[in-house]
Amino acid sequence: MRRAGRLAVLVATAAVAVGCAAGIPQLNARPTKYYQETVSFVGRVSRMQEFPGEVLLEIADAQEHRILVRAATPLDVHGDDWVKVSGVLVPEAKVGGKTIYDVVQAESVTPTRAPWLRNLF
Repeated sequence: MRRAGRLAVLVATAAVAVGCAAGIPQLNARPTKYYQETVSFVGRVSRMQEFPGEVLLEIADAQEHRILVRAATPLDVHGDDWVKVSGVLVPEAKVGGKTIYDVVQAESVTPTRAPWLRNLF
């Protein structure tokens, strides 16, 4: 009986921790709230476009919410790789001579594993 109680507390704690972090859906819903703030999230590289000295990534989370990420090259990631992105959300950035809006200027893009329970929340 005690183990079931501990498991319930662990699951509730994990749900609260996940709910506090700004994920891709929250960034897309109210980007002005997060402008010029450091954000961090995990997602899958769904598309990737390389330019001289930089790369534009489209990152999708487990529920296929997407956000654009601008990073310096070279990166050790490929399409369908899961990555952890940490960077600053900016209102606009120049990528390949074009202006892109609501983009994350990545400070780090590191490979990671896919979430265990992708469709739980």
